[in-house]
Amino acid sequence: MEKLFVSGTINWDITLFVDKLPLSGQEVLVNKVTFAPGGKGGNVSVAASRLLERNEVSFIGALGKDEIGNKQVEILKEEGVDTEFVAQINSVNSGQAYIAVETTGQNIILTYFGANEMLSTELFEKEKLERALKNCNVLVFMDAPVKFVEDILRIAKSKVIWSPGPTIKKQVENIKKLMSKVNYLILNEHEFEALYGTKDWRKTETRVENLIVTLGKEGAALISNGSYEVFPTINLEAYGMPVVNTVGCGDAFVGAFAAMKQRGFQDNEAIKIANCAAAFKATKPETRGSPRLNELKNFLGLVNMSELMDKL
Repeated sequence: MEKLFVSGTINWDITLFVDKLPLSGQEVLVNKVTFAPGGKGGNVSVAASRLLERNEVSFIGALGKDEIGNKQVEILKEEGVDTEFVAQINSVNSGQAYIAVETTGQNIILTYFGANEMLSTELFEKEKLERALKNCNVLVFMDAPVKFVEDILRIAKSKVIWSPGPTIKKQVENIKKLMSKVNYLILNEHEFEALYGTKDWRKTETRVENLIVTLGKEGAALISNGSYEVFPTINLEAYGMPVVNTVGCGDAFVGAFAAMKQRGFQDNEAIKIANCAAAFKATKPETRGSPRLNELKNFLGLVNMSELMDKL
């Protein structure tokens, strides 16, 4: 079986739920605190795994050799993710993220990368990694070190999806050098502006095979072959569902999109399904609130996308 590989950050999330996000120097009371696994790479691997067969998704990442690292590995295994290429490193802490979420679902995130910054091909047995990547159908990079992305791209021959995340601000030129080697570059609006120097994705020469720009409440745009198409998001209010927490919606989108490409769906179908997965996640408080396959099918039926539901 050809696998879907996901590589990138994996963090332990400490989420603080507040009535309103604080202004500079302002103290606010916290209504609830939760502790949960997170990180863009970890989240996407789980989101994809929930829509595919057990062990069809393999995660490549780095953790500390600590209590958090041990717990993260066990959680990935429970979610059906293959952890053969998860390295645990001595003398460094596992990544952690501190998230504040207000009642509207808006949030701020502070991240300590820790072991994530040490992710490199040297952590793994070269021949074993090369054999695995040659048996890879879809490869996803989520907020992974750019040098690691470059090294893996020399080995992998699969369909490549890359979401550089916050690393984009410090690595613009290096990312531009690698863009032509990926099939899908996925950016949010802020990342698009950081990479291209403009907010106008409609009139920008993208210099990549396919560019997907996630637009928050507006949905997502696919720019390909000099033209673009916008795929609207799901209006949850129209179906009587409140937005609870938007943290992790982007990861649910990428995970579902990757899973659908693994299953052979066309780009437009994969993006529509990914929009639904992201909307479903927004109704859940947990960062990894992405849907399982039966939940996604039910949601597609609810929002009048039965033609896609029947294909799953």
